[in-house]
Amino acid sequence: MKDTILCPQCGKLANYNSYFGAYFCSECKWEDRSPARRRSARQALLGKFLAGDKMKRSDLKALLRTCEAG
Repeated sequence: MKDTILCPQCGKLANYNSYFGAYFCSECKWEDRSPARRRSARQALLGKFLAGDKMKRSDLKALLRTCEAG
């Protein structure tokens, strides 16, 4: 995971906060929580898989995509 990205609103550097799992821009207060959402979605799918629940083919494909994406 990159530690910094360019803020799409003001163009300054937005830093990654690992505690919140999100990027924050200290200049304009923009935030991007998509890394945290991907991680929680991956954990939910993985939990279903490990629990032995029946999963749809689309759920398995989504799990593989999110694991490949990091």
